[in-house]
Amino acid sequence: MLIFKLAWRNIWRNKKRSLVTLGLCTICTVFLIWFEAFNDGSHQKMIRDVVEMYPGYIQIQEKGYFDRPSYDHLLTNVSTIKQQLKAIDGIHAKSVRFEAPSLFSSKDVSYGGLLIGIEPENEAKISRLKKALVTGRFITSSDTDGVYMGVDLAKKLHVSLGDSFVFMSSAIDRSMAADTLTVKGLFESNLFDSDIQFVFVNKSFMDDIFLVNNMASYLVVKPTNTAESLVLAETLTSLFNDTTIEVLSWRHLLSSFVQFVEMDEAMGRMAIVIVVLVVFFVIMIFNFISIYNRTKEVGMMRAMGTSDWQIIGVLSLESLIMTMMSIIFGVCGGSWLAIYFETNPLEIKLSEDVLEMYHQFGMLDFSIPTRFSLDAIIFGVIIIIVINVLAIIFPIWKTLQLKPRQALQGNS
Repeated sequence: MLIFKLAWRNIWRNKKRSLVTLGLCTICTVFLIWFEAFNDGSHQKMIRDVVEMYPGYIQIQEKGYFDRPSYDHLLTNVSTIKQQLKAIDGIHAKSVRFEAPSLFSSKDVSYGGLLIGIEPENEAKISRLKKALVTGRFITSSDTDGVYMGVDLAKKLHVSLGDSFVFMSSAIDRSMAADTLTVKGLFESNLFDSDIQFVFVNKSFMDDIFLVNNMASYLVVKPTNTAESLVLAETLTSLFNDTTIEVLSWRHLLSSFVQFVEMDEAMGRMAIVIVVLVVFFVIMIFNFISIYNRTKEVGMMRAMGTSDWQIIGVLSLESLIMTMMSIIFGVCGGSWLAIYFETNPLEIKLSEDVLEMYHQFGMLDFSIPTRFSLDAIIFGVIIIIVINVLAIIFPIWKTLQLKPRQALQGNS
């Protein structure tokens, strides 16, 4: 108790020094919490933008379809699979898709692409295709030959809203499949080559032409809690374990994107390491100056018979008190900043080359929100505690190397 009183009195004996130390540690805590929240938020947005644009969090496929997408690996008895999924908790929505490589022809030109049969109402729940609308409207279940296509493909075919064009493909029995389609809406997703390849139409329209009633290329599942998508994927894998069906999470479906995210996370961690090192040396130098300016005080204490451990206890307790105070203020400030920028995202301006790279992965905008979480607070608190503990070791050790006479004279 005596040591605590002595430490507390020493802190406020030099208010200017204490306030500077408190301010420095508080700012560092605020920055570390915000920086971690920013990193987490930017990665979560990146993943959300790409996964929800088209691929989806989870796909249920026939084994072999992912490696060789063809009519030989189609899902059958889709209605039975949907019925099985009703018994699984944590599923927000599900929708089937049927993909068929096709040749699209207008009056002037022909171009290859992918005709995709979807369930419009369900598709709007699992992807952001509807939100990528540029002009016109998203197709509905009442549309028959109406399509929703990429703007780049529409330019290639020289078609616009209300125009018609022909598609040619093959049904699952290898017979000719062809009909006329009408443009209802145009989208721009920026996801790889989807804008120049994808044409979406009602799955019911394709059922008769392609002979795929109750069949699909795959089924997309969106979890209620997207953060638990990998857990749900494991649950679904267990459900279909004894069948020819496989369940793939977004990490498997988008392996190249996952590598990109991991590289971005690694760069973020390197930035944090650099920031932590800078903060560490700043605090250590400031502690060194503060403690070294008190060499006469330390010399007096040692001359009076105070043991080294008691001196270490007083100086360490001073640092601990200042650290705890800075953590309290820092957590409040860092949490406020993280919450503020979570609802008011930062607008990031990037060069055209960098923009193009991110656009290929489907990022529509560069408003980056932070993600306030307990992990960000814990990260900031732990780092600032470790920094303060390490930063005070050398100054205390260096001061205790002085003899009482040297310390009283203020000699180094």
